[in-house]
Amino acid sequence: MTVEDNLLPNSFYSPIISHNLIQAPPPPPAKQNRGRNGDGDGDGSKGRDALQNLQNLTYGLSPLRHLHLHWQRLRGLEHPIRWRERLGQPSLNRPSAGPLLWFHAVSLGEGMAAIPVIKFCTQRRPDINILMTTTTVSAF
Repeated sequence: MTVEDNLLPNSFYSPIISHNLIQAPPPPPAKQNRGRNGDGDGDGSKGRDALQNLQNLTYGLSPLRHLHLHWQRLRGLEHPIRWRERLGQPSLNRPSAGPLLWFHAVSLGEGMAAIPVIKFCTQRRPDINILMTTTTVSAF
């Protein structure tokens, strides 16, 4: 039995053991400077262009988001008073005293699962403020 029989298959950078001599692995193949996005010029201009296009698209579609939220509110799928929170406008000011612990639940099940954790946190730290946010109206 040789040393090679006791080894796992060689990876690219592991030393190759042969006839009780340790040989350095071959150098890795030379990489071409293709840039982060593979565009060939190395400056990432395709990535910047894609980001700019995405920003322009989302900015252009933002009025539709307002219309969609109003439609959801009329159908009863959004909270009638708190729907502006979806646009980043808080309905209450942050309490100034004490640290804030933020829990976010996407669904009703996640909101219910967070309740014991919230109770535990408030028992351990009564001075802490809890912020609970949800994605669905049913999780209120």
